[in-house]
Amino acid sequence: MDYKDKKSLLRINSARFYSYGWITEYLKNFSACEILKKTPLEISFETGISFQKAESFLKKAASFDAEKEMEKAEKYGFSVFFYGEKNYPDCFYQIPQPPMAVYLKGVFSSFTAVAVVGTRKADAYAVKQTESISFSLAQSGMGIISGLARGVDTLAHKAALKAKGKTAAVIGSGLSNIYPAENKKLAEEICSCGGFILSESPLEEEPLKQNFPLRNRLISALSWGVLVIRGDYPSGSLITARHALTQGKEVMAVPGNIDNPLSNGPNKLIKEGAVPIISWTDVLDAAPEYIRRELIVIKSKKNKKAGEELEEQLKKIFYFISLNEGITCDEISCGLSMPVSQVLTSVFELESGGFVASKGGRYYCIK
Repeated sequence: MDYKDKKSLLRINSARFYSYGWITEYLKNFSACEILKKTPLEISFETGISFQKAESFLKKAASFDAEKEMEKAEKYGFSVFFYGEKNYPDCFYQIPQPPMAVYLKGVFSSFTAVAVVGTRKADAYAVKQTESISFSLAQSGMGIISGLARGVDTLAHKAALKAKGKTAAVIGSGLSNIYPAENKKLAEEICSCGGFILSESPLEEEPLKQNFPLRNRLISALSWGVLVIRGDYPSGSLITARHALTQGKEVMAVPGNIDNPLSNGPNKLIKEGAVPIISWTDVLDAAPEYIRRELIVIKSKKNKKAGEELEEQLKKIFYFISLNEGITCDEISCGLSMPVSQVLTSVFELESGGFVASKGGRYYCIK
């Protein structure tokens, strides 16, 4: 992609609130440069949007200094991925309205991940469930995607880092303007531990209210499913869940007491068919089979002596299950004083080999 096309895409991206919903189809017939040379009347006639909207789009795009933006990105070490370019994240091509450009802090890598989202006003229940579930998932090899916001987002990122797992954030402001400001250090830690911070907002853009519903579609795009922990109805976390449904992703929710407004969102999702989550292992049960297999590979790669150690582990765990039919991973971990991550790897191996079967997160020997 040449320099002119990149600058044109940055200008279109800066005007995304006027182009959302029609620009992707338009780009199938015209280049970014050609679109910006059109008149409002031409765009209105060819796309079906109003003349006023087309005019606002062109004015906003023309006012954006794309050359200066690219210079700033290079100066501060940020990457920019452009729609149609070879290194543009594949997962964004799969969603209805992909961003024209995304900015990245850190190194982008496509890892097996679930999105964990929820209220900014986390109560004790939200803290306990977010930390427990996110930590255990990260320890099992599952990456955690969230939005770096206060509350559940922050708790999920920190729990993943504590478990020495991978986590990444999609934010609703520019990378030069991390929001909230108190999470700048957390953003640095995420990047230094192999994760990344991603945004479609221009580098210095403020955390505009309208940015957040849009960024939520990217959170779900980067994950195989979305887990909602605490949130009123309506709320941003439910918008992320709606995006997940549109994208064909799994939607999960942690149920809560019915007299607390923060339970309204998750409980409504469960009523509509979301998977109820009462343990981190429920998330794994809800994951597609290919995700489970990827986790086995991840854990095996981390274990240098996987062959011999795993074989011994399998025998020990199989025998323990045979003596305690209907046992959970947590109970096996407790009973054998073995890390949950190792138990998880072993029961997946046993299940894949046809030695044990699971039902509702409980394991039984196949006779």
